[in-house]
Amino acid sequence: MSAGFTFALLCIGIIREVLGNGSLFNVDLFGAGFEPWIVMILPPGGFFALGFLLLGFNWYTNKRVEKKKLNARVTQKIQTAFRLGLANIFVMVITAICSYLLNTYVLIYAPYLRLISFIIVIASTVQFVEMAIKKFSPELFKALGIFLPLITTNCAILGLALFSTNKGYGFTEGLIYALGAGGGVTLALVLLAGVREETRLLNIPKVIQGTALNLIIAGIISMAFMGFAGLFSSH
Repeated sequence: MSAGFTFALLCIGIIREVLGNGSLFNVDLFGAGFEPWIVMILPPGGFFALGFLLLGFNWYTNKRVEKKKLNARVTQKIQTAFRLGLANIFVMVITAICSYLLNTYVLIYAPYLRLISFIIVIASTVQFVEMAIKKFSPELFKALGIFLPLITTNCAILGLALFSTNKGYGFTEGLIYALGAGGGVTLALVLLAGVREETRLLNIPKVIQGTALNLIIAGIISMAFMGFAGLFSSH
């Protein structure tokens, strides 16, 4: 498994290097007339590279073994994606509040415990949300499935707590930042779900269906979100 993971990372790196710079290991591959795909060396390029890699894998395996369809089920319906986004917002807000209180009254004496403390707060909050949804909305709990506890692994939530701390945000600033970040996650999930609902009505080649198409869609959406960078000056 580790060898396969390493091979996948190597392939993604090669794809991004070749298409993003037109070279590999400082060797020019396409000549002076090649126009590099700048997007491939930007964050959205990771989605595109992985999507292209899976596309090639699907094309290869379709001839040999039965393809297993992999889907992010939670983004198949807008309503489910929106509810998962609300769960993310709730976790982010609680994390922002707890991280502020911990930084102000506890971690000031033990800053080396900051990372593990934030992880414990996030995991505890997600567990609370999971139990509450399971009790009050069993249908939603069933619809979200494994994706609900996986909120714990959402790096955006941990990044939110660390970023707020590093920037020295106060209680109100941290709360607003958490609401904005959670809203962004929710918007991305809803957009992805909306696009996926539309693609189900199209005649898409079998080789690109499933995870490969989802990753390419996610890359396009992330490019759109990059347009907001620098919209508001920090000075």
